[in-house]
Amino acid sequence: MQIDVTRLLARWSAGDEQALKAIMPIMYRELHGRAEDYLRKEGSAISLQATDLVHEVYLRFANRENPMFTNRIHFVAVAAQMMRCILVDRARKYRYLKGGSGQLLLVLDESIIPAESRSPDLLFLDDALNQLALVDRRKSTVVELRIFGGMTIEETASALGISSATVINDYRFAKAWIYRRYRKKGA
Repeated sequence: MQIDVTRLLARWSAGDEQALKAIMPIMYRELHGRAEDYLRKEGSAISLQATDLVHEVYLRFANRENPMFTNRIHFVAVAAQMMRCILVDRARKYRYLKGGSGQLLLVLDESIIPAESRSPDLLFLDDALNQLALVDRRKSTVVELRIFGGMTIEETASALGISSATVINDYRFAKAWIYRRYRKKGA
């Protein structure tokens, strides 16, 4: 199946818009599962269904000009970035509608923010990842792929063209960096 996706991605990159329609049913289950896992961790914090999130990703792919994907992992990595943007946009809208008082809490890997601490909100994480990207873009992307994309260490390594050991080290650094920002925030 991976070869079929790679061929379809090449066709789509070459301008065949029908290829996206062929890719999505193949990739739907994987993207839906990743979205479902992420949203399940959030509980009621985000009022969005996995199906809606994947459909929004599809619409963004459909409106994308000059799609260039090398393989399935690259496609999933871009989908993870889109999911992050969709969720952050939704959190901003929610906060705006609540007059700034609403906070969407985010349940993360307990090694990023210890369980005894209040979970950071999605906008805090987005800001932290944007700030980390200024220091080290790859480390920010590792967190994005692992949290929003639900990628394994191996998938993240493949998406970024780095070793699994580098992913582990980058993730450790990023978790410590985010935790320090969270502590400075006064949590």
